[in-house]
Amino acid sequence: MPIGIRTTMAVVLATGSMVPGQTVIGRPGWIHTGEGVREKNLALIHVQAYAISHWVRMRPPAITRFAMIDLEEDKQFTIRMLRDVGVLRMKGMFRDAFALNGYRDQARIETFLAALTRDLAKDDQITVAYTPQGATTSISLQGCGTATVQGKDFMRATWSIWFGQSDQPALGEALVSKLRTGK
Repeated sequence: MPIGIRTTMAVVLATGSMVPGQTVIGRPGWIHTGEGVREKNLALIHVQAYAISHWVRMRPPAITRFAMIDLEEDKQFTIRMLRDVGVLRMKGMFRDAFALNGYRDQARIETFLAALTRDLAKDDQITVAYTPQGATTSISLQGCGTATVQGKDFMRATWSIWFGQSDQPALGEALVSKLRTGK
């Protein structure tokens, strides 16, 4: 993993969050594209699962969810859990999202999900980052596992989880909203 991405993850983990509308501390040049909350309806209960922020090193040519999927520049999601979620449920949510977006390479999905080694607690942080040098998508769970999968196709599949087909399309729009408003 390049030192820049490792530094960014260390800053995020040390601070617990990033300041909306500003560059990552210690990482001038990163652009905060947006943030939102993943919500899920479970039977009659409406729950907020996690808060998510998205950052890029370079603006995409168009300000759309689909441009974010295709962007082959340094980019990163930071997820902060808003509630406890079992590891099996979290892995299931990722598997369902990959399937919804037509990605079916189970071996690569399982390699990626191997970073999730324990139940997630409120305020745990997950970082998902893409590095174009080597075309790698990495996931890390705060204080726990890390996994890296190579390939632009896997990056596109991963970014499609939030910017592609979803049962919450407004979240994808929120994740590019700061580019539209300039705030």
